[in-house]
Amino acid sequence: MNPIDIFIIIAYLIFVFSIGLYYSKRQVSTSEYFLAGRKVPGWVVGFSIMGTIIGSSTFVGQPGEVFRENMWALPLHLMLFPVMLFVARYVVVFYRRTIRMSVYGYLEKRFGYPVRVYGGLAFIFSRLVDVSATFYFLSLAVAYMTGADLGLIIVTIGIFTVAYTLLGGIAAVLWTDVIQGAMLLGGGFIILAYAILAPAAGPWTVVTTAFDGGKFSWGSWDFSFIENNVWIYLALGMVWAVQRFATDQHMVQRYLVAKSDDEAKKAAYIGGVSCL
Repeated sequence: MNPIDIFIIIAYLIFVFSIGLYYSKRQVSTSEYFLAGRKVPGWVVGFSIMGTIIGSSTFVGQPGEVFRENMWALPLHLMLFPVMLFVARYVVVFYRRTIRMSVYGYLEKRFGYPVRVYGGLAFIFSRLVDVSATFYFLSLAVAYMTGADLGLIIVTIGIFTVAYTLLGGIAAVLWTDVIQGAMLLGGGFIILAYAILAPAAGPWTVVTTAFDGGKFSWGSWDFSFIENNVWIYLALGMVWAVQRFATDQHMVQRYLVAKSDDEAKKAAYIGGVSCL
């Protein structure tokens, strides 16, 4: 890494932490801390949804999997379209008019306290797994570039993330996600352009070579309960998208912070499309 690289990373960390400090001074109620006063524009919420779903595992793990095999995961993600149409039309408004802060509050109201506890614990466990994967993939990339210890990177990132989140509440998380979302989109397009344009053979040769090598394949179209196939991943994609975008507290909380029902619907559309 060059000095400019280190400077950019340090400047970014300081800037993100300053967002947490800024919003920590504006926390005057529980509603403000968890819902940002329900006054957030839809495009901010949409970027936040993308910044939540897309992470280092997307940038490191999925390209590696496509290089190793093919685009078998694409059918899974295509199910975002029908699911988000349903979520935006029915689920978002339902949540905004039914619950205060947490989807698990509705579980208690509808099914009782034990179900709320189960839902909350399941969410915490899934977040631990997801964050662990995110930190690990990110740390792999940083360790490769810097030579730093993998465990030290994970601990440092963890402390930093907890600090700005704890200080600034959901508002700090939302605006940090906007920054990260812009970087993810911008970085993705830059990487794609570099991968296609940089080789001396030219873009057409790059694309045709990848196509001939089966990298654009979705896998087998023959249905089977044993072997991987497109139909199984379409079904899995439907279950994954409903679980993540219709019931996950990560998403539900973001629907609630939007300043109106229409803005919340817009956020759902923006989030789904940008994630794909």
